[in-house]
Amino acid sequence: MTKDLSKYQLLTPEETANYLGVKVQTLAAWRTSKKYNLPYVKIGKIIRYQQYLVNKWLAENTKYKPGVSKDFEAYGLTIDDNEV
Repeated sequence: MTKDLSKYQLLTPEETANYLGVKVQTLAAWRTSKKYNLPYVKIGKIIRYQQYLVNKWLAENTKYKPGVSKDFEAYGLTIDDNEV
């Protein structure tokens, strides 16, 4: 059985900004101000974002109106802290 490593894919700040619909400068501001706790990896001067953790951060920071399901699985998503 092969373990699926796709969720551990590392994204560049450009890819992450595009995915989130923000500017690269916004991600840099978030990192320095700690305004949002978006996890990232720093290897020397290189910044990367783990795809799985970006998705988890999005799910955890999604605001719901009353009556809207908060069941991630209803949307085909699974958030498993044991796999992080």
